[in-house]
Amino acid sequence: MGPATDTYALGCVLYEMLVGEPPFTGSSPQAILGKTILGSPESVRDQRPSVPTNVEAAISKALERLPADRFTSALDFAGALTDSGTIQPGPVVSATPHRTARALSAGVVIGIAVAGLAFWATTPYAAPDPQVTRLVLTPPTGEMLSRGAGRGIAISPDGRRVAYVAGQRIYLQDLEKLGPVALPGTEGVGSLRGGNLTFSPDGEWVAFTAAGQLKRVSASGG
Repeated sequence: MGPATDTYALGCVLYEMLVGEPPFTGSSPQAILGKTILGSPESVRDQRPSVPTNVEAAISKALERLPADRFTSALDFAGALTDSGTIQPGPVVSATPHRTARALSAGVVIGIAVAGLAFWATTPYAAPDPQVTRLVLTPPTGEMLSRGAGRGIAISPDGRRVAYVAGQRIYLQDLEKLGPVALPGTEGVGSLRGGNLTFSPDGEWVAFTAAGQLKRVSASGG
């Protein structure tokens, strides 16, 4: 994905708006894919002679098979559509009836395309606000979160569970459950200068250190 892919998609839309059908057609998705990979679309001016030559050239460049041969930005594409240079459009020839009914005026289509490309290229991208999940850790009554030298808290890779040291044990808090669960096999961790909690990459295990040893317990509590 990138500018080359975007300009290819825009070229397909502009082609269909001018001609009345997509640049590649077929009886099945496989047939269309084969034409896309191996062939080139029919010339726009062969079907709509009223289309300016520079517009046809711009569409052809946008539909190049190799991404490196396409436009590198929407502004370049828009510029090519409007820069007629010294090339004059060919004589106006009536299109076939079914295409005349489906295809819009070339001038209207080009104007819409240029305006859309310019707006798209100059409008700053606003990234969606990241989802924020807040969790209040409430250790069992009488216990306090560890404040030892080692890391006493860890978040699972999927962000759904939190493991922490409270009192003398490790507890697991699931966002979908109301309260924490004590993990078996972690008794006395607090008194043994335990901590440095971390989850395994698959989130199935909780690793920690205690009395200078590296240990692990199942995050499912088994």
